[in-house]
Amino acid sequence: MTADPLVVQTDDKLPRVLHHMDKAHARRIPVVNEDGTLAGIIALDDVMVHLGGESAHVSAQIDNVASVIHSESPQE
Repeated sequence: MTADPLVVQTDDKLPRVLHHMDKAHARRIPVVNEDGTLAGIIALDDVMVHLGGESAHVSAQIDNVASVIHSESPQE
């Protein structure tokens, strides 16, 4: 066991978590509460699934905006 493991806080933002994962070459990092108790573990796989879903959502929104722009643009 690691005596002083790398951990992230429950309120840390994703870029900070990814920075720590990259720096430590870790695929999983414990997540702790304010008092240092274990709240869970964040895995790189979970992050990638989340980002994939966010990307799909953003892509759908861009498609919607593009459709509106296209429909309201002067037709030649």
